[in-house]
Formats: sequence, structure tokens, C-alpha cells
Amino acid sequence: MTEDETNFRSAARNFAENRARALDGPRLLAAFLADPNRVATASLFELLAVDRANPFEDDPQFELAALVSAALDARSLEEWDRVLVELAPPPDYFDARRDETIRTEVVCHPVYGVGFLELGLGPDARVRFHDGERVFTGDDARWEHPRVTFRRQVAELLTATLETPSEDELWPIVDAIGWGTGASMNELGSALAKRFSYVDCLRYRDAVFQVAWPLRKRIEAWEDSSGNQLPCGDDRFGDLVHHIIGLGRATYVATMENPALALARAEANDYRESFTYVFQHASELHSLDEVEAALRRHAPNASLVRPRWP
Repeated sequence: MTEDETNFRSAARNFAENRARALDGPRLLAAFLADPNRVATASLFELLAVDRANPFEDDPQFELAALVSAALDARSLEEWDRVLVELAPPPDYFDARRDETIRTEVVCHPVYGVGFLELGLGPDARVRFHDGERVFTGDDARWEHPRVTFRRQVAELLTATLETPSEDELWPIVDAIGWGTGASMNELGSALAKRFSYVDCLRYRDAVFQVAWPLRKRIEAWEDSSGNQLPCGDDRFGDLVHHIIGLGRATYVATMENPALALARAEANDYRESFTYVFQHASELHSLDEVEAALRRHAPNASLVRPRWP
């Protein structure tokens, strides 16, 4: 083990022990003193809780401390990574210039993996990784979590590969989602994820975009011919179109036939962001194992590789 790896492991241990309060340390300590063999099969969190609770007052406690310390030293850096990520989940998007960076403790870099953010103010970020400390400046001080990158790349590849459902397949799904009920995005996405596979979430999201395009062009043509302009920018216009789709086939057809309905809805601000996010949220609730399995099944020759970091 290198000096940098030893320093990383020591920092990880101190960081994790200070946060191992959720487990009942005194109870675990009593159980481990009664049966020191439990050390061999204990989880990292249990070892940390026992180590934190040990008062080091007598020989059995000192002997147990030595066993626990040896067990902690034997755990791999990858196991420490998983503990750090569980205790302080890295942001999906890191940017040293953002104010919220001050609350970030652990990051996951696309090249160097899991690390401690030691400085992240202004344009620079100093991070301690397995193999030492690195300083990132300028554009290098912002990155996307490799898990997020992998999910996005797989979704883009499979969306281009998979067959898009027909409108006849799509509309019953749209009606069943209940977009017009006012339920939250999380509620709707969670319900959708339970009903449909990761692949189907991608397929139906693409189908929404396919039916959105004709409606968008129809409204734009009506604006040009009538001289009326919807009071919304491009992003909000997309939200409006997708909201209309979310309300179901009847609302969609009616707006295609009479785009003035879209104007009335826009002026009343009677729409919300954004129906397609329901499918995106549902797909993100499926595990990385499911994402990887879908990639291998539908694009077996793809060069995309699942990131090894948690």
C-alpha cells in the first residue's frame, strides 16, 4: 500500500467514524466483546461503530480494538469508497464555482474516482483521491458524476436503437399516468417505474417527443398565420406542448385542430414543467444493473463501460 493510499484510508476512517452514530455502538460493543469472532464477518459500518464506542478501559477492550483496527485496515479502498458515498453522496454535477459546493464533502471524478473535497471555493477545487491530492482549476473544476454520464449515454444510444411505440400504444399509457391530477413528478415517476421496465420508460419518452413535434409545428404555423404569439419562450413552449400531450389524446387532437387553445392555456399559465420528466425520473429509478443489462441486450457491441465507482 502506498503512502497516498494509507493517507486516504486514514482520512476515510476518521470521516466515517464521525458519522457512524446511526448504529448502536454500545450494544454492538457488548456483542463483540462477548464474541470477538464477529469481527471477521462484520460490516464496515459495524466495525466503525464498535471502534467509536470502545472506551479502552480493560484488556478485553484493548484486544478487541486491535482486532477491529486490523479488520478496518484489511478492507479494500473500494469498500471505503462505498462507505463514503453512502455517508456523503457526491453531487451529480460538481462545479467549484457554485455556492452549494461549500456543503460538498465527497466527490466522484470521471477519471480519478471517489475523493474528499478539501477545498472547493471560487474557481479551484483541491481533492484527495486514492493516489494523492489534485488541484483542479477553471473548467477542469467542474464535472459530471460518471454514473450520470453512463446513464445518459446508454439512454441516448438505446433511444436511437429501440423501436418507438406507435401513437395507439402511447395514448393509453399517457392516460394511465394521470398528469392532470396534479400529483408530483416523484409520485408519477415512481408509479411508472413500478409498471414499466427501464427500456419501456425510454421508449415511451421517445414516443412523447415524436408526437410533440407535429403539435409544436402546428402551433408555430398558426402563430405565423394569425399574428398571435404565445407568451412563452422556447423552454416554456416545450413545457406547454408536453403538458398538452400529458392531458391525453383528446386534448392533443383538439389543440391540433384549434391551436388557439394553446394560446389560451399559455395566457392562463395553465401548464407545468414537464411531462417528459416523468419518464426520465422513472428510468432513473431503475438500477444501474438494469441499465447495464439493457445495454448488453439491445446494443451488445456498444463500447460503453459501466463506471467502476459507486
